[in-house]
Amino acid sequence: GDRAFFVSREMEGTSRPKCMSFWYYMYEPIVDTTGPNLGKLAVWTRTIDRNDLLVMTPVWRLHNGHGPSWRFGQAQVTTDTSFQVIIEGIWGNNRASGHIAVDDVTFYDGVCQTVPQPAVVVKGECSFDRDACGWRNTSTAESFDWRMATLTKRPANLPDKTYGAPMGYAYFDIFNTGSRSNRVKMISPTIPASKQGKMCFSFWFAAFGAGDSTSLRIYKQRVSAKEFDDEEDDAKETPSLWYLSASELDTARPEWSAGQVAVDMSKDFRLVLEGKASNGGFAIDQLTFNQGDCSSRPESAVPKTPKRS
Repeated sequence: GDRAFFVSREMEGTSRPKCMSFWYYMYEPIVDTTGPNLGKLAVWTRTIDRNDLLVMTPVWRLHNGHGPSWRFGQAQVTTDTSFQVIIEGIWGNNRASGHIAVDDVTFYDGVCQTVPQPAVVVKGECSFDRDACGWRNTSTAESFDWRMATLTKRPANLPDKTYGAPMGYAYFDIFNTGSRSNRVKMISPTIPASKQGKMCFSFWFAAFGAGDSTSLRIYKQRVSAKEFDDEEDDAKETPSLWYLSASELDTARPEWSAGQVAVDMSKDFRLVLEGKASNGGFAIDQLTFNQGDCSSRPESAVPKTPKRS
């Protein structure tokens, strides 16, 4: 999870479209049994808002190896205010071997598409290695909520899925509530509609504690013209996109497992991750969107609406 930053000089903002092009080299010659671990290359714009707060906006990102050759990349970097561009390299876990490099960085006026297409940043994607990427906890209970793992507080000493670090994921844990099961919700930023129709929402999850009382549910929440109300879905049942009970998992030795579900992108929406437990919890990491339809994974995570308690 070590990081390196390459920061541009400050550039004037403009309403005219501006594009950044560059060449990148991401090569991982040896991949072990745990899968690709080279790391991540990302491009951000850094601006200051009206409240003098620093704003980091992701505009391009790729993970792991892409072959032993230089490849062309480009991204739109248009901002109305003065800005800097930051190229960030994040090294993978301690088993990774390979190289991440950039060259021939150029800025020019005009509209451009993100190249390569997998580097497109979709709002709502998050690896939790910097922050929660606009996802927010909406739970009202004082002691139960979704939170970021830290060095001193993380469940079952679970390492980060992305880089194997001791932190860099989100989780909830609810213990000692007797038979009463509590719900916690984490909601995404508004995800804009896409011409792609359907996209595959993929993520990694791990469960711990008493599996028979612990579950994770994913559902969509529509975006209305009115001010968003976190509780608007509580008055009636909302169909689940994905639902999994931890009773099907080995919660005594929590391990990361892959999950995915198809999401209709025809209208703006928000995703809700709803955790439920009386003596356990779930952790999540590497939330991503990919083009196209996909089947639910694992197969047992069939869409259904759990009973309210």
